[in-house]
Amino acid sequence: MNIQKSVIKISVISCLIPIFFLGIYSFILTQNETKRREQEKIEFIFASEKKQLKLINDKMEAVLDLLEFFVIHSIEEDSHKDKFEELIEGMMGRIVIDNKEVENIFYGDENGKFFLEGSGFIPERYDPRSRPWYEGAIEGSQDYYTTDIYRFPNGESGITIAKTVYAQDKVLGVVGVDLNFSDYQLKMSDLSFGKTGKMFIMDKKGLLVVDTGVKGVSDKNITLIKKYMESNFDSEKSYLDEIVRLKKPIRFDIDTHDGEKYFRLEPILELGLIMVGGTYKNELKELPFSIIKAGIIISLIGTIISLLIINSFSKRLKVHLKNLSVLIEGISNGNYSKNIEEILMYISDDSELNVITKEVKNIQKNVKNRETELREIAKRDPLTGVYNRQSLTTFLEDEIVKNKMFQSGFSIIMLDLDNFKNINDLYGHVFGDFVLKEVCKVFMEETSRMDKVCRYGGEEFLIILPSTNRKNAFKVGERLRKEIENREFLDNKKKIKVTMSGGIMEYEEGLSIEELIEIVDKSLYKAKRSGKNKILY
Repeated sequence: MNIQKSVIKISVISCLIPIFFLGIYSFILTQNETKRREQEKIEFIFASEKKQLKLINDKMEAVLDLLEFFVIHSIEEDSHKDKFEELIEGMMGRIVIDNKEVENIFYGDENGKFFLEGSGFIPERYDPRSRPWYEGAIEGSQDYYTTDIYRFPNGESGITIAKTVYAQDKVLGVVGVDLNFSDYQLKMSDLSFGKTGKMFIMDKKGLLVVDTGVKGVSDKNITLIKKYMESNFDSEKSYLDEIVRLKKPIRFDIDTHDGEKYFRLEPILELGLIMVGGTYKNELKELPFSIIKAGIIISLIGTIISLLIINSFSKRLKVHLKNLSVLIEGISNGNYSKNIEEILMYISDDSELNVITKEVKNIQKNVKNRETELREIAKRDPLTGVYNRQSLTTFLEDEIVKNKMFQSGFSIIMLDLDNFKNINDLYGHVFGDFVLKEVCKVFMEETSRMDKVCRYGGEEFLIILPSTNRKNAFKVGERLRKEIENREFLDNKKKIKVTMSGGIMEYEEGLSIEELIEIVDKSLYKAKRSGKNKILY
């Protein structure tokens, strides 16, 4: 009997020690995984929102380019000046209606004349030449000048983007848009990280541009940020200059009476603004601490249950020890993640320990899903949605390997829109982008799921046709050419016809990717020289 008790005591100790270390090891793994997941979330939010703001800036620059084009032509065509001025005013009004972020769009010339469309009004004796946006654009070294933040009459915040209009090195005036971020603020107020952390935008001097949507929160955070920046950086430089100089986001912690706060500052160079995220630091740790707390409780419950089981059911002791030894052996060999299914087998559905197992699996699943989404985004051209040039290289490498193994063969079509530069010059880059997207829709609709449509660069596209010979590839190219030729591209009352030329190449054994593209490019060039709007090989 004493021997049996000794065996039970040794078994109890042997059981408790691995449970303890298993719990500690599980806590460390879970905590690190959760921290990494939270950091990835922050990185993703900042990257996503910066991309959205860059798109807004790019669109506004395209609008200013288009307005500049019409202003220059109105000066050159002096006999039709009144007609051009009516056209400019109509176009400006359309831009204000179609773009929520545009509060006003305007043009001031070198004689003091001023055109305005939007919510603003022109005061009596208003001279645009004395305004900061006019002077800043004239004196600035960049193509586009961005003003500091100011308030619209309705109390909302905004900035101005301006561009100097030249004709034969002579200044004709300045065109500009007032950006109102109120619509974007509604979206940003829903963003958060940690538990209550919020994001907002300030200008290079630390003035609030886009609020969190919670009254007073951003103002308090800006006060803390100013205190930190002024004590750690050159007070004569703007906050934006300091971030640009460091070539990386600024991250820092500040003690407050409510707890330590974490801040992250990233530049939005195109708009001259700074994106800020702030949260209490303990909120970033809250989930790991909750899991550790739950783990400790679970370990204690598990220990008590183990003792009861060992004392009451000695015959089952060997089974539990065997299960635990399997887990410990797997962990000691570095195979913790591979033993999750075994852990689930050994733990019943109503066990507290099962909560941790499910949480770890959920974390791993979410991280894998996010990685899959980001990899897919990285493969695509952001404008047209077709595959990008990097993906093109990968696809061609795969087809060459398949051909070497199975002699499957494949062909490629290189297509180029004819006279596309004229479309951008006459109708603007915004409409040019619309045409590119519509053309890519045609490519996707008229090719099979196995075919790969890729943007090679600018208005050039390359389509990979697996298991397709040159003759059938030519039929595909001709079908695409005719579909584009017969289609009308209509957007905002602009309607044009587009044609394209192309070259065909069937893969030949031994050719490299560079040689393959060089050959098909020559066929495309031949089609261009022989009159365009045709497919050759």
